[in-house]
Amino acid sequence: MTTTITTSGQRVRTSAPGPAPQGRIFNHELYELVFGVAYAGLASNLMLVAASLPLVILLLTTDPVQSWPALALCAPLLGPAAVGAFSVFRTIGTGSNDVVRAFWRGWRTHLWRALAVASVTTAVVVIATLNSVSLSQ
Repeated sequence: MTTTITTSGQRVRTSAPGPAPQGRIFNHELYELVFGVAYAGLASNLMLVAASLPLVILLLTTDPVQSWPALALCAPLLGPAAVGAFSVFRTIGTGSNDVVRAFWRGWRTHLWRALAVASVTTAVVVIATLNSVSLSQ
């Protein structure tokens, strides 16, 4: 206990700050958060592969130099898949662990806009790549 004197001249007894109460470092919420984020990461990666399966199959079975037109046609499938992954982590931020439903709901909700943006992006990348290849020759 310490004694302090206020501006009016009164003596007030206050307690000195002591050490913070000792709590458990690894509690239930921490384990739930760590394993929830790990599950969300693994599950969203699995669903990313499932949503862009034609592109993955083309990349695994063909030579990308020879099959770039087919890869360019399948590349816009990555747009809705990326939106679905972002939806998963937005859902994790709110405290829910419903990863699969969040992914496919985000994929379905933003499908056409994400396909449009990914198609334009793919077209710009293909044109820029072809332009740089033709300038270097």
